[in-house]
Amino acid sequence: MTLRDEGLVRQDPASGLYSASIGLLELSRAVPESLSLTALVEEQIKQLAEETQTTVYLSVVSGDAVVCTARHNGGRAIEVRWWAVGEERAFNKGTGPRVLLAYQPEERREVVMKNTLALEADQITELRNELDDIRATGVIVKHDEIATGLSAMAVPLLDQNGMILAAISTGGLSPRYKGADRSEMENLMTKAAADMGEKLRGYSV
Repeated sequence: MTLRDEGLVRQDPASGLYSASIGLLELSRAVPESLSLTALVEEQIKQLAEETQTTVYLSVVSGDAVVCTARHNGGRAIEVRWWAVGEERAFNKGTGPRVLLAYQPEERREVVMKNTLALEADQITELRNELDDIRATGVIVKHDEIATGLSAMAVPLLDQNGMILAAISTGGLSPRYKGADRSEMENLMTKAAADMGEKLRGYSV
């Protein structure tokens, strides 16, 4: 009954028999190639959540979208549940997806903006400028995109060759993402990403 209530199985009202539900597909999206990477850095994701007292997400590219592979809350009363593990988001929705798009090859970025996202010319220009800023600074901050009063920040998780592996993003109350608190948040996230990159050296992910 718990599996049914969570949408992982369905019960035929006539026979009372159970069968697998499409909810299993949502759950499986978090598993394939990203499992080894997620398993290797998940403890550090949890630690970052505790250090920043925010909700921390790990996300990776999955075909023409981005999928969340880990989410941990740092213990504050407010938990940002905008993105569930296994759930897909478009490349222009959220800070993590934008970081992942920014570090794709230029040709791939253009195809995603024009075809996958089907953006208008002015929207492409705006997003292209945003992606250039991410590559230049290594970070992105967005205010009030998820909900009024909430902000998010994301940084790339890169391998030893500078190739993108995943995005690390945090979400929480906006004051944590302004002024000195923003600088502290960025430093904590950048250090965590560097530490995770070191931990992944020598692993095939």
